[in-house]
Amino acid sequence: ILNLAAILRFANALDAESDGRIQQLRIEQNDGRLQVSAAGFAPWTRAAENIAGASYLLGLVLRRPVALARLKPTRNGNASRKRVVSAATR
Repeated sequence: ILNLAAILRFANALDAESDGRIQQLRIEQNDGRLQVSAAGFAPWTRAAENIAGASYLLGLVLRRPVALARLKPTRNGNASRKRVVSAATR
């Protein structure tokens, strides 16, 4: 139950403004940490502060650090070269 609550809180923080700013996510596990990269993530905003708080709680529950980063688009406008999970519903 705690894992689900932490995941839902993190997902809610990613779309707290309901403006669709976060369009794509890439989640990877590297060296024991969870790397979350998001297209549309702006690190110096109030929303980023809320996302960081939610990611901290997620890290506590998962017992591993969670790192946040901006997902950089490529020249053709798509997000990075690895598998990307779209946050938008189809």
